[in-house]
Amino acid sequence: MNSINNIYQYNSKKVFKILIALFILLFVSYISIFKGIADINLKRVLVTIFKNLSFNNTEPLSPREIVVFLDLRLARVVLGSVAGFLLAIEL
Repeated sequence: MNSINNIYQYNSKKVFKILIALFILLFVSYISIFKGIADINLKRVLVTIFKNLSFNNTEPLSPREIVVFLDLRLARVVLGSVAGFLLAIEL
């Protein structure tokens, strides 16, 4: 019975560490995508994606900002995440 409790505690700690790492990844990804010289924030991205959505007269992204968001910032975060995931896999 004691070994079952030890396994349960080990798995609980492992799940907790994975959740913390996932939260940190999402937080750093958010900062990396939305912070920079171009004024891109989550509201403007949502207004651009969903045309009928409005947040107190928030204007959608300009074509230049869409290029910065999709081609530069989002691509960098996605490719960095994929590279990190592939490096973490044990072969």
